[in-house]
Amino acid sequence: MTRPDQPAGGSHLIPETAVTEANLTKLDAQRLARILAEQSTRNRQLRRRLQTELAAQRGVEALAQDIRGRLELVLQPGSRHEIRHKPRRLVNELEAEREAIVDTLAAQAPDAAFDLLLRFIDMHAEVMANVDDADGRVAHVFYKACCDLGPIAEAARIRSSQLARTIVQLILDDPYGLYDGLITTLSDALGDTGLAMLGHELLSKREAILAGTQASTPYGLPNVSVVNARLREVYECREDVDGLISTYTTAEMRSARVAAYLARRLADAERAQEALALLDSAPPTADNHYFGEYDWISARIEALETKGAWAEAQELRLSTFPATPSAAHLKAYIKRIAGVADDAESERAARAFLEKRRPTRADALAFLVSWLAFQHAARLVRIQTGDGARPQREVLVPAAAYVEPSYPLVSVALRRALIEDALTLARASRYPDAAQNIRELEALDAQIASYEAFETHEQFVTRLRTEHPRKPRFWSRVDRSDAAAG
Repeated sequence: MTRPDQPAGGSHLIPETAVTEANLTKLDAQRLARILAEQSTRNRQLRRRLQTELAAQRGVEALAQDIRGRLELVLQPGSRHEIRHKPRRLVNELEAEREAIVDTLAAQAPDAAFDLLLRFIDMHAEVMANVDDADGRVAHVFYKACCDLGPIAEAARIRSSQLARTIVQLILDDPYGLYDGLITTLSDALGDTGLAMLGHELLSKREAILAGTQASTPYGLPNVSVVNARLREVYECREDVDGLISTYTTAEMRSARVAAYLARRLADAERAQEALALLDSAPPTADNHYFGEYDWISARIEALETKGAWAEAQELRLSTFPATPSAAHLKAYIKRIAGVADDAESERAARAFLEKRRPTRADALAFLVSWLAFQHAARLVRIQTGDGARPQREVLVPAAAYVEPSYPLVSVALRRALIEDALTLARASRYPDAAQNIRELEALDAQIASYEAFETHEQFVTRLRTEHPRKPRFWSRVDRSDAAAG
C-alpha cells in the first residue's frame, strides 16, 4: 500500500533533491538566506526559530534577554485576545520558547536556562486562566517544561538547599495541578539532602495550616491534602515507608486499597509482619462493597511470601480464586506446585471455570490470554466493547507480541489496554513501557486496513491527551520519540 508520503508507484525521492542537511549545505549561502527570509514571513515558527538562532549568535545574555522579552509579550494585556481565541497559535509560540530555553540556551548556560524555565512555568496560571484548553494542548507544553526542569537543574548544579526552597513555593501554589510529579522529576537534582529539606519545609507548612498561621498564596490557602500528597512524593523518592504512612489518617488507612498500597511498601522494606497487621485492620467487606479486594489480596500474598509463609500464600491464592478470578493468582499457585498439572491441563481447567462463571468479556480476555489461549483471546478482543474491567499487565504483555503477526488488530487492542491501564493508575514506573507501546501502535498503524469498531490510532492518541493531560513524564517520552522519528 502506498503511503501518503510516497509518490505513486512507490518510487523514492532522488537523493540529490532530498531536503537533508547535507544537500542544503551545497546551496549558495546567500540564496539559502533569501529562501529562509521569504518563508519566515509566512511561517511564524520558522521566523521565531531564526530569531532565536540570531540572538544566540550574539551570546548567552542576548539569547536570554530575547527569550525573556518574548515571555513578557505573552502576558501583556494586548495578548489576552489572542490567547483566548487562537490557542493553536499560542501552543506553537509557547513550544518555540520552551525549545529555545531547553535546546539552545541550556546547552550554553544551564543556570540561566533554569531561571527562565522557572519563569516560563510560573506564568502557566495566568495563561491557563485566559485560554479555552479543552484538548489540553496548552497545559501539555507547560507539563513538558516541568519535565525539562530536572535535567537542567542537574546541569546547572544548583545547590540542593536552594532548589528545595525554590520549589516548595511552586508545588503548594498549584491551581491547575501542573506540579504533580515535579518532586520526582527533580529528585536527582535535589539528592537526599534536598529531599530531606523539602520534607521538613512541607511538614512546617502542614503544621502552620493546621494552626491557622499559614499565609495564603495568590490562589488561596494550601490544603492539607495537597501538602500530604507532596510529602508522599518526597517519601516515595526517599523510600521512607514510615514517612509515607504518616501522611495518611487512621480513617484513610481503613481503605483496603490504601492499606494494600502501604503494605506493599512495607513488604518491600522487609517488614512483612507490619504489612500483614495493616491489612488485617482494613479488610475488604460487604460494608465497603469489597472495594480494592484484588489489590488487598495481592498485597497480602506478597507480604506472606516476603515473610516466608509460602503455604499460607498458596492457600490464599486458591481460596480467594472463586470470588476474585485472578489468572495471575491461579497461575502462580500452579507454578509453585511442580508436577501437579501441565499447561494443557491447566488451560482446560481455566476454560471450564470461565464457562461456569460466565465472566465479563474483559475478565475472560485477561484470563485466556494469561493461559496463552491466543485464538480465543483474538475472538474476544474483536467483540470487546469495554465493560469497565481492567486487564492485568502481566497477562497482556506477552500476548500483544505473540498475536501481532496474525492478528494485528488484536495486538493493537491489547497494547491500548496496557497504555490506558498505566495512565489511569498513574504508574510512572510503567510510562517507559507505555510510551514504547505507543511507538509499536504507530508501526502497526500501517498494517491495519480497517479499525472496524475501534478508534483509529490518531483518535486513540487524541483521546489519551484529552483524558490524561497531567502525565508529563509519559507525554514527554512520547513527544521525544516523535521528534526523533521526525
